[in-house]
Amino acid sequence: MEPLLDESLPSEQFGFRRGVGTLDAIHYFLPEVEGTVSAHGKIYAVFIDCNKAFDEASRALMLQSFADVRVGGQALKIIDSFFEKDHLEIQLQHEKVRVSQNDGTPQGNPLSCLAFILLIRDLVDFIRSESKAFVVTDIIG
Repeated sequence: MEPLLDESLPSEQFGFRRGVGTLDAIHYFLPEVEGTVSAHGKIYAVFIDCNKAFDEASRALMLQSFADVRVGGQALKIIDSFFEKDHLEIQLQHEKVRVSQNDGTPQGNPLSCLAFILLIRDLVDFIRSESKAFVVTDIIG
């Protein structure tokens, strides 16, 4: 499944891909900045903190993003089970509270990052149509 998904990720996606990390993004990005500055061009940079985005992303849309890149059959069923509603049990003083989790990427699973990247790939396509795009996805903290 990895080769299929890797070819579906935007070429501008750095991080969470084998052999293409954050340092590669810097080495690719710096010459672009230097060339634009020396030509007295304009550079626009947008930094988005996706910290809460992982918690709020629609699970149904993330599942659909796998189907959109031709993941199907048993693999899609397994991914679907990963996105099923899950429950957390929290101890508050002397009382246990059960909480349903319906949105966001399930915590601690490596598929969470990939699902989110697939979800935002249309945004990268839009940015690419208007300008040059670089996407670095990394978890800090």
